[in-house]
Amino acid sequence: MTSYLLRNKYRKFGTILVVVSPKWVNDPNHENWDKKTGRAKKTSIEFQQLIPLIENVGVIDVGAVNVYALDGQHRLLGMRGLKEVDAGRIFPKTKNNEPKKEPIEKEQFLQLNNCTNSDLADIFDETVTVEYLPAVIEGETMQEAKRRVRSVFVAINKNAKKPVAGETIILDEDDGFAI
Repeated sequence: MTSYLLRNKYRKFGTILVVVSPKWVNDPNHENWDKKTGRAKKTSIEFQQLIPLIENVGVIDVGAVNVYALDGQHRLLGMRGLKEVDAGRIFPKTKNNEPKKEPIEKEQFLQLNNCTNSDLADIFDETVTVEYLPAVIEGETMQEAKRRVRSVFVAINKNAKKPVAGETIILDEDDGFAI
């Protein structure tokens, strides 16, 4: 993914969907859970409305919460790799995050991907949108909240399909032979 992001000048940083989950969400004895009903007394995202007449414009506080990627994990790993390259070397890893082989130095990685320092620097000027999803919404039980978050993940990924070989050949503007 790191190589793709670096060498593909038409790359697209799609929206990354993250779940905001303060520590209390996983503690059923916390004061934010109603002891009798098991329902959340508040939503897991602290939202402060900025403009009185516009409800959905404001600021969210993510300072003391866990934020994890629900969709976009591979892009985040690719971006982390870009930061490693920028710092001087990248450490190829297996799916289990184990070192795969020796680190690749920045200049060698750029050369392998037919890129320059300028190409790498330009990536860090691009915009990435992030959509925040509360781990729990006021009135939900812990089970309902988990079911909702899982459902969002499934809905996003259920219909995502890889293009078939013929579509890839027809649409690939980087493959001179196909063009």
